[in-house]
Amino acid sequence: MRSLVGKNVELIHRVSRTGTDLSEEGDSAYAGALTEYPPESFDIIVIDGKERVACAKSAPARLRRDGLIIFDNSDKPKFKPGLDYLHSQGFGRIDFSGPVAQVGTLNCTSVFAKSWDRWLRNVPVVFQGW
Repeated sequence: MRSLVGKNVELIHRVSRTGTDLSEEGDSAYAGALTEYPPESFDIIVIDGKERVACAKSAPARLRRDGLIIFDNSDKPKFKPGLDYLHSQGFGRIDFSGPVAQVGTLNCTSVFAKSWDRWLRNVPVVFQGW
């Protein structure tokens, strides 16, 4: 992975719990990896993997006030408690849906933020009437 990302990216590898339903609560080094960092350490946190709900609950405290949380497979019902938690913490949500490459099914990835100003500041608004 190191060769695929920039030098300003810190890769963290932790082993996940095993089992069939990891959407439930539980302690693990995987979900607890963010707690090793001080509050507001990250601009962007990507939630992907087996323990999305637990990660969603630890992410807000480590995210900068104007940061983003990217939550993959947010359309899966088993991850709803994590999404609900982010909403309860004051995060807004934008969904990106479409086909999954090489699979042929549809998927949704959601981006959460408390403030969009930093990320949308210089985005041109284009409207084409019909």
